[in-house]
Amino acid sequence: MQVSTKEFVEIAKVEYESGESHGNPVIEYLKRNAQEIEQAHFFENGGYSVMPSQSTYSSVVLAPSSNEPYANVSGDFNPIHVNPYFADLAQLPGTITHGMWTSASTRKFVEIFAADNT
Repeated sequence: MQVSTKEFVEIAKVEYESGESHGNPVIEYLKRNAQEIEQAHFFENGGYSVMPSQSTYSSVVLAPSSNEPYANVSGDFNPIHVNPYFADLAQLPGTITHGMWTSASTRKFVEIFAADNT
């Protein structure tokens, strides 16, 4: 989290290593062990919403119809991204978009609205 003094403050850290798992073990752990706070804790300045109104901007992002251009640039030719037959073999509904593409798309959204980088 970046505070108004432009320095970063660590608010949480999750270190996770595992073999095969089903679902999201971190979320499941938090569901079992987290405790709700009785009162809300607000930032000293009251905080602000990073989300604009839906009428101003939609947070919906459409993935590309083909993952091949990203695969060419990134060098990640994992067949589940670019080959529908391998995706079918892996019992996926179709080829899946690269995680790094998804991460970059999300980061763009955060930079625009949380960091005022229009």
